[in-house]
Amino acid sequence: MKDMFKKAMSDFAQGMKEGVKESFTATEKPTENYMNAGDLTVDIDNKKFKFIYPNKWYNYEDLINYELMEGKTKIKSKSKKGIISTVGRATAGFMVAGPVGSVVGAGTGKKKGKSVSKTNLILRISINDEKNPSQKIKCKNEKRASDIMSLLDLILNNQNVQEQEEPNNPMEQIKQLKELFDIGAITQEEFDTKKKELLGL
Repeated sequence: MKDMFKKAMSDFAQGMKEGVKESFTATEKPTENYMNAGDLTVDIDNKKFKFIYPNKWYNYEDLINYELMEGKTKIKSKSKKGIISTVGRATAGFMVAGPVGSVVGAGTGKKKGKSVSKTNLILRISINDEKNPSQKIKCKNEKRASDIMSLLDLILNNQNVQEQEEPNNPMEQIKQLKELFDIGAITQEEFDTKKKELLGL
C-alpha cells in the first residue's frame, strides 16, 4: 500500500512538472532551472518569464513594475531599477520597501494595521508589451501573493538595466513628484510636504 501511495505521489509530481513544460513553445524549451508560482513561470537560466495568458515569453527587462492591491489600497509596489515607486501602508505583515525616492503615506503608523482580505488581493503587473501592457492576478490568499511577488522581485533584481542616478536638482525631483501627484500616486499633503523639504522651507 505504501509503495502504491509513493508511486502515485511521484507520478503526480512528474505530471505537474510536465504540465509546466508543455506550456513552453517548441522553440523555447525551459531549462531545468525554472520556478513556477500559479500564473507565473520563470526560466532562471534564460532570464525569461511568462504568464498563463498570453502564451508568450518575456525578457526580464520587459517587467516594469507590480502593485499588490487590497481593494483600492496599495499594499506594496516595486519598480524596475531607475524608476521611482510609491508604496502604501504595510498590512498583514507584508514587508514594504522602496528606493531612496519613495514617498510613504503621511498616515503611516498612525492607524492600527488591518487584516488583508483573503479574497480581495490583486496583483497588477505592468509589462513592456503594446498588445498586453498589464496583467491582473487575483490571489486567493496571502501566501499565493507572496509566492508570486517573490518571483517578480527575483526578475526585477536581476534585470540587465543601467541604473539611473537619483537627480540632485531639487526642481527635477519636484517635477517627478508632480507627475506622481497628477496620476494620483501621492496625496496633495504628501506632495506639499516633500516639496517644502526639497526647497528647504
